[in-house]
Amino acid sequence: MVAVKIETLEQNPVGMYIYSKMGFQEVARQIHYLKLLDGSVEDRSGKKN
Repeated sequence: MVAVKIETLEQNPVGMYIYSKMGFQEVARQIHYLKLLDGSVEDRSGKKN
């Protein structure tokens, strides 16, 4: 094995802290978009607009 990959969310500061302390380096970020099928969109707090 040459490398190990772990994924965590930006909303997980504990995971981000622990993984960096274990020697993992951030190499990429990913953005996810969401559209509910009823036409509304949830904001980051989970509330529908």
